[in-house]
Amino acid sequence: WNRCGMEEGDLVLVHSSLKRLLLKLKVEFGEVVTPKIIYNSLIRALGDEGTLVLPLYNFDFPKTNYFNFNETPSQMGGLTEVGRTQKNAVRTGHPIYPFSVIGKLSNEFKGIDNKSGYGSDSPFAKLKELNGKIAVIGLSDQNSMTSYHFVEEQNLVGYRYLKDFTGI
Repeated sequence: WNRCGMEEGDLVLVHSSLKRLLLKLKVEFGEVVTPKIIYNSLIRALGDEGTLVLPLYNFDFPKTNYFNFNETPSQMGGLTEVGRTQKNAVRTGHPIYPFSVIGKLSNEFKGIDNKSGYGSDSPFAKLKELNGKIAVIGLSDQNSMTSYHFVEEQNLVGYRYLKDFTGI
């Protein structure tokens, strides 16, 4: 991780597709490498002073109108599910675009319950405020840079609009 720009003490948002990465590297998933092993390697690379942010996006809310802060799973892959289930992780409250945050700066994200997934009160804004980094594992830019939407919303581009969702 250090050779790709991740340093001890960093605040890093990681977008990932471990299956894609491991297929590309021809590594057997599940026996040799597991999401937990990769998660632990990221935590070790960031050290005690670092913070790991993982997207827990779940796109079922507009269909089901239901979100359980503690139990709604991530649809963003195995690495993010490992992060979601950590006892000391902070979870943000957006029903479609929540995040799991673990590490030194995790309390900075505690209580974030943003209305817009990309607003000035979102985890993306907090990541910007704290000079965080974004890492992408096994994905193309077009399949990973949801932070583009934060930039678009902050610049009030004409093609983005806000939609209200209600539910439990």
